[in-house]
Amino acid sequence: MNVDQLIPNKDALIYLASPYSHPDSAVIAERYREALSAARYLAAQGRLVFSPIVNSHPLSEAGLPKSWKFWRSLDLTLVRRSDFLLVLTIPGYETSVGVCEEVGYAELIGKPVGFMNKTHNEWSDEHSDTYGVEPGTYDFKAGVKQTWAV
Repeated sequence: MNVDQLIPNKDALIYLASPYSHPDSAVIAERYREALSAARYLAAQGRLVFSPIVNSHPLSEAGLPKSWKFWRSLDLTLVRRSDFLLVLTIPGYETSVGVCEEVGYAELIGKPVGFMNKTHNEWSDEHSDTYGVEPGTYDFKAGVKQTWAV
């Protein structure tokens, strides 16, 4: 399934949920790059996308906290204002406190939830951009109501 099949309304505001916090700073940096790649892909498809990780990572690097507790209020407000919650299925998404709470909240208020999975990179590492982000190819699927471990 592609993004147009999952979210036919091109004017829908997509909230891109993905894991972030981790004790290893290299994992945090990789999660940021994955979120940036996915947000870039969606924007290139003409989609209105907000990624809290792409937004908050530079702010955290500039001294703001990286914790879900700090960003929770803003993120849940933006989930409420969005039209669709899309989960980026990178390692850690199923156990991320933030992602689990975002999905649970979206389901509670009746927002549709879907999943975005990177199927492969289109370019080799030597062709990644200045941020070290490789464009990828993604597939999408509709969300299934489930219990998230919050």
